[in-house]
Amino acid sequence: MSEFKEYEKEKKLIDGLLANGYYISHVYENFNGSVLKFSHSQTGDVKQLIIGNADARKYFSNVIINQKEKNATS
Repeated sequence: MSEFKEYEKEKKLIDGLLANGYYISHVYENFNGSVLKFSHSQTGDVKQLIIGNADARKYFSNVIINQKEKNATS
């Protein structure tokens, strides 16, 4: 799979969880990429994604920054 297709796939997975009320609660780094743990804001349900694409890792970093800024102004 091309790098762009891989990025697009991982970004859609992240965006899908965010659209369904999840937020990134934990990030763990390993040799396979980043392990993201998402928690649902109302139910507390937890889901996990492994993100290996470098551009998708940059993308979720920006998502975390936006989450923190949003929480700081709330």
